[in-house]
Amino acid sequence: MLTDRDRAELAAAADAEARGDARAAVQHYLAGLIVEESLRPHQLWEIADLGDDAPGWIYSRWCVDQAYRWMLLNQDPRTDDMVRVTLAVAHLDHAESLLEDPTALTEYGTLVAGTDWLAEQLCVYTAGGLLDFLDLRAEEGLLSRADRVREWASAPMRVHRLEERRGAVLVVRDLVADVASEVLDLGAFSEGDVGDHVLGRVVPISAPPHRMFDSRPVPLDPTTAEDAAAAIGRGDELGWLDAVSLAREEGRLARGFSCCQGTLWSTDLVPKPTPPHRTRDEMSGRMVELIDAGLDPLVANGVVVAEVALLAAAISGDQAFCAVGPHLTAVLVDSRIFGAVRSHCTAPEHEPAWRLLATSTTSPVHERCLELADRCRNGEAGKSSRL
Repeated sequence: MLTDRDRAELAAAADAEARGDARAAVQHYLAGLIVEESLRPHQLWEIADLGDDAPGWIYSRWCVDQAYRWMLLNQDPRTDDMVRVTLAVAHLDHAESLLEDPTALTEYGTLVAGTDWLAEQLCVYTAGGLLDFLDLRAEEGLLSRADRVREWASAPMRVHRLEERRGAVLVVRDLVADVASEVLDLGAFSEGDVGDHVLGRVVPISAPPHRMFDSRPVPLDPTTAEDAAAAIGRGDELGWLDAVSLAREEGRLARGFSCCQGTLWSTDLVPKPTPPHRTRDEMSGRMVELIDAGLDPLVANGVVVAEVALLAAAISGDQAFCAVGPHLTAVLVDSRIFGAVRSHCTAPEHEPAWRLLATSTTSPVHERCLELADRCRNGEAGKSSRL
């Protein structure tokens, strides 16, 4: 389906990304063949929209993503090797059923290459793709904004257990080193609880708490987590692959457990599928009110999320309600939603809640919550939410 123009726009977009020019990149992507439900335009637009407010670690995550796409688009032979490893480890039962149909096997391998977090991790880190991208492809405009990304290349794969949610951070224990540390809470455990395990890489950043996951980590069952940690602890840095393979064989992990992990770079929340168009009768009363006030459905939904967060903060007081922080962050990074929240959620009574929410969100949303609190305190125009 690709035309010569599509290929030219794709190449121009990749060049713009390597320069760190998100605005130009998204324009080129939208000018070519658009992959339905692709997160790419949304990821790029988010960086362009944030502008100078984008923290350096978002640019570092962008580098990791670009490194993998660079390998794929250039048909780097290492990607074939790592995809084969991923198929053998996490998709062997299905891959074996396709051995008599080479075309179907190739198509499935392409699907795995495009969706499986394990394949990306193996290519970018184990095969050295990230360092090669930084040395050979990335330009100064991108590198100057990225935060400690060269150090990310040596970050080890580890098993982590959630021990506590604390404000805007998670306390996780590295089961290999048996050491607890704080990492940014971007929603990696949004559907989990204390005691849950994940497989992922904790990488350094300059902003407190100075650590974060390089991307959304994947959940593991307790047995697989213990097996993977024990194998790594014995000195086998790739021992987690054997643990995953055994878990798949024994049915503890489902095929595709590490697929569809894609998120925007500011969050570890996986976006929900876009629902079909809803009629007014199917919407909540508050959504209808906001749409009638001139907001589009996406922005209106963001305002509703902010109002739910305000309600949680008002009810909980000083008690822990940290789980709402990542959800609030995911909407307030959007300048359109932030502008609408300024208009609809800054009544004077909301000031304490906004200040409390600031403690459970990361930059730049932390600062935006404080700005909203100041707006409440100063009595600037703001309609009271129906909380």
